[in-house]
Amino acid sequence: MEKNSLDINDFTLLLLATLAINSRIIYLEDKNKKTITLSIQYKQIIENILCTENDWKEEFSVLIDMEEYFKDHFAWERKFALSFKQTLNQLNKSLEYDFENDAFLINFTNDEANEILAKYPDEKLRNIMTHFVYLLMDDTYTRYYQENVYDHFAPTVERMHRVFAKK
Repeated sequence: MEKNSLDINDFTLLLLATLAINSRIIYLEDKNKKTITLSIQYKQIIENILCTENDWKEEFSVLIDMEEYFKDHFAWERKFALSFKQTLNQLNKSLEYDFENDAFLINFTNDEANEILAKYPDEKLRNIMTHFVYLLMDDTYTRYYQENVYDHFAPTVERMHRVFAKK
């Protein structure tokens, strides 16, 4: 059977490079420097994204093996966490913790990110990852938004139960 999604290590590498390229932090003194900010709630955010009532699950199936994810998302999250740690080690990157914003920080350069992106020349794949990254960084998934506007957690859990019930 042909696998239509990225290998977890390719997913992790492409995710990091795309997060770096789309960093919101601007360094006026060094325009080549990028800092990835990834919410410590990234697992919950990914779950919320994949469990929305739209076509994102299908769109992102080229990035994430949805059968594996929905069979046991906790197992997929552990696999992703191990890949994340391994990829950071391979890239010789350290992870810092931003206590104020509850986020992981990872420093990259544009050159490093572009070198990784060059390994994934498929423009459609890169555009899908960019969409995923925009959602992952979206303020909709911040604690402030969840507490003051809309809590995505309850509908996500309900949808996960419906998906599992169908199998």
